[in-house]
Amino acid sequence: ESMSHGLLPERGFEVKSLAIKKPALYGKLNVYERGEIINQHTVYFLGLDRDQKPKVDGQSFKTNFGFDDAGNNYNCAVGDHIDFRYEIQHILGKGTFGEVISVYDHKTGGVYALKIVTNQMEWTLQAVNEVKYMKMINESNENRNILQYLNHFHFRSHMCILTELLSVNLFQVIEATKFKGLGMSLVQSFSADILHGLQHIHSAGIVHCDMKPENLMLAYDKAKSRFIVKIIDFGSACKNGQPVFSYLQSRYYRAPEICLGARYNEKIDIWSFGAIVVELFAGMPIFQVQDEYGLLNEFLAYFGPPSRNYIMQLRQEMLQKGPITSYSTKADSINYNTLLWTAFNKEGFINLHHLIEKSPVHKFRVSTKTVREFLMRHSGLNRFDTRQLVEVRELADFVQMCFSWNRDFRADCSQLLHHHFLSSVVQG
Repeated sequence: ESMSHGLLPERGFEVKSLAIKKPALYGKLNVYERGEIINQHTVYFLGLDRDQKPKVDGQSFKTNFGFDDAGNNYNCAVGDHIDFRYEIQHILGKGTFGEVISVYDHKTGGVYALKIVTNQMEWTLQAVNEVKYMKMINESNENRNILQYLNHFHFRSHMCILTELLSVNLFQVIEATKFKGLGMSLVQSFSADILHGLQHIHSAGIVHCDMKPENLMLAYDKAKSRFIVKIIDFGSACKNGQPVFSYLQSRYYRAPEICLGARYNEKIDIWSFGAIVVELFAGMPIFQVQDEYGLLNEFLAYFGPPSRNYIMQLRQEMLQKGPITSYSTKADSINYNTLLWTAFNKEGFINLHHLIEKSPVHKFRVSTKTVREFLMRHSGLNRFDTRQLVEVRELADFVQMCFSWNRDFRADCSQLLHHHFLSSVVQG
């Protein structure tokens, strides 16, 4: 066996005879690992030599005995092991949730993505939530447009989630165009992929809650001979009708009901989808703002004010069903400081005077912009090209079906898939 690769991947080695039959390999372990490995039945990979591994500090509880950094993220060393089976290859990305790495599985010989969650209770609970919904979605028939979940386990106080390894996300794709956007055929193809994935998620009674270009990744589909889009990251997901977080979604893709602080359902994903499609074509977000007042300002400019009846309906829902609780906080009373209560008067009409007073940088002028005009301005198209103009109008009509203040009036995935804009890429 190669000392640099630990144990043979096809069979591993039983722990009880490791020290006796393979003393050289046993010598690769540091003191902590020699105690840790007792709980393993079979080992497949031992990683770096003990003098190359991160230093273990038995007294340092704040840094998880030396395994974590100051932010409670696991210190990954390329070439070392995870759970005596996976070899760390590359760090793919980092975030507040933790980090994602690519690993080689010395048991199966496959290469996968491993999400190592931050060692904090809030993020661990969110990871448990993510696993629950990924398993539910995968079990209700596999969908080619959703990330494939493979396994999860705990390692050195960190929740780890193993999935298929994908390539780049759609933000990186847009970035590669120097933020000029994609061609119409790619926008149509990617839109159909996202909708097929969302339709599967929604049919399972689940709301994704964080649709954005960074959570949409490309994978090569041999059957279709092209790259397809897959939806990833279910850390914020919830059951439809059972909202968990009152404040979610990245700001540029945040639906009005989240902006206002109201209750929500799967239609928040539809709003986000519309914003994503616009960005894929235009190369930049349509609602590129700094705060909730800026977001409300854009909504008013593009879509005018919501009907007073709808605002009163949202308020009544809060009063009848109560506030939204979360994993980390328990709300006992309604927060009357949200925009649902402050941006509108008692009768449900928009309170422009209050808004301008609170955020004087915004004018809060209604119905001054259109989605079609935004698409034309950022498309770089020749305004005298009739065919291109028709395509942009179809695209504008398509995304307008996603942009309704009233969630009940927003299209669902099936309606969008049957829209003429996708007729060239959707069969049947």
